Amino acid sequence: MFIKKTNYFLLLIIISTFTIINLSISSAEELSLSASRIDKHVFASKLIDKDMTVLVYIPKGYNIKEKFPVLYFLHGKGKTPDLLYEAGFNKTADNLIESGKIKPLIIVFPQIDNSYGLNSSLKYEENLFASNNRGMYEDYICKEIVTFIDATYSTIAERSGRFIGGSSMGGFASLHVAFKHEDLYSKVGGHMPAIYSYYDSSNLESFLFPTSKDRNENDPFYIAKKGKLTNIQVYLDAGDNDKYRLYEGCKALYKILIKNNIKAENYVFKGDHTTEYIKSNVEKYLVFYNGK
Repeated sequence: MFIKKTNYFLLLIIISTFTIINLSISSAEELSLSASRIDKHVFASKLIDKDMTVLVYIPKGYNIKEKFPVLYFLHGKGKTPDLLYEAGFNKTADNLIESGKIKPLIIVFPQIDNSYGLNSSLKYEENLFASNNRGMYEDYICKEIVTFIDATYSTIAERSGRFIGGSSMGGFASLHVAFKHEDLYSKVGGHMPAIYSYYDSSNLESFLFPTSKDRNENDPFYIAKKGKLTNIQVYLDAGDNDKYRLYEGCKALYKILIKNNIKAENYVFKGDHTTEYIKSNVEKYLVFYNGK
């Protein structure tokens, strides 16, 4: 009996020691990551009323004693947060940080479904664009996601260290969100952004702007024309072979921004409306958001 008790207590000591060692390793990793990592979170969104996925790139050198800037990157229609891998954001960020071209940053890829980042009524008629998701997505992006990331990671929890960008549908969403919430974001990128004022998209228009009030409040062109943007940096780009001719929309929006003294850049790069186009330009984007 005595031997059994001794073995039992010895086992407890071993388990306790192993636990302490593991906790120490975890704590050390949190203090300074030796390599970048990607975290996956699935949480129950109260605003969207379902589980939502968020992928988060954490840079090498991340530690809880420092505050890191955060880039929120919104995926395109029919895409998912896996755009992080598909466009090579993680590898490109690793290389740019290692070479000293950009400062370490956290990159967040939230699930936004096919919402265009809009707060849209669930009462819309289904025939207005049935493949699009309705709900309070704008509030989800600006409130739920930002609050979650700032509470989970060591971030610069103010607009100077918070950026937002996106591709295609996500490009529209990022411009729309940043222009409406300039108090939250200091930089915004619309990469082949789905700003559709330059070709026939009547079905989509009825989803994006079902009323003149919706267009006045949510269309990046209309928001920019009001001249109320004051201190945000804007990056626009699209491919020279973009099948939706989105380079024309970028050019028009750029002119409005410059006219209203907003610091803006506009580029036409080689490529079509594809993930490969985004991948080929990720380095340029990251230098804009957090370059040295």
